[in-house]
Amino acid sequence: MSRIHPLLLLVIIAFATARIAAGGDWHYGTHMVCSDCHTQHNSENGQPMRTDNNPLPAPMLLRRGTALELCLSCHDGSNPNAPDVMAPVGYVGDPAGGAFSPLNAHHLNNPTAEVPPGGTIPMVLTCTTCHDPHGNDNYRNLRPDPTKTGQPSVTILTVQSNRANGTNPSQVYVPSNVIYKSGVSKWCGQCHGDPTHHSVDKPMWGSAIADYAAWSSTTLPRVPVHSLDNTIPSADDQVICISCHKAHGSDHDHLLIYADGATLNSTCQECHNP
Repeated sequence: MSRIHPLLLLVIIAFATARIAAGGDWHYGTHMVCSDCHTQHNSENGQPMRTDNNPLPAPMLLRRGTALELCLSCHDGSNPNAPDVMAPVGYVGDPAGGAFSPLNAHHLNNPTAEVPPGGTIPMVLTCTTCHDPHGNDNYRNLRPDPTKTGQPSVTILTVQSNRANGTNPSQVYVPSNVIYKSGVSKWCGQCHGDPTHHSVDKPMWGSAIADYAAWSSTTLPRVPVHSLDNTIPSADDQVICISCHKAHGSDHDHLLIYADGATLNSTCQECHNP
């Protein structure tokens, strides 16, 4: 009986295991295999392997012309198993990251390098600037160093009642499922500079600016905060960047949150006594 050469065996194992993507909130296991996004060859039985039926090969053997086009081919609301990031989203309530819209889609794609407000590094933004498509151990597959300049890695810690299993975005990708523990503002600051305004990452209780009574009694959907004890509202709640701004954008200036869906004051007055 012939034996397989050890080197050939390693190659077989590598190809067999390479079909399973790395870990992460979404792109992992059998729910996201390499061939969902890449093609080893550019045709099968003479037919294009790109999902837009373009016969030309794409960079990195992608199945769409660009990484942005590839991401949106699943994340535009057409795939019920993928988080929808395009306005209007198909979830109950306002999704944690907001939603890209034609009116304010700056974080989705800017065609030329720009310096983010408060930052110093010119960047061209697309989905994979912030998210690692191959998965990692960070919240929402966020890159620990989105600038790719060797800054100290930032880990975002959260508590989630429902974890992603590759098929349940409507349970996972809603604000009520996520309690932010630490790291959010520091992560945003990698591109936008260290947040030093608005009492970021400081407890609301005892603040000379925030009114804890207003925060604890609001009847509107509460904006996201860091919560050290997993209870919201509580005295240790901390304002973070996404307390005021939507990471994926909104129809309002500066990607701002309107807690009542209509006015900026409704967001401000969750923490400030009117």
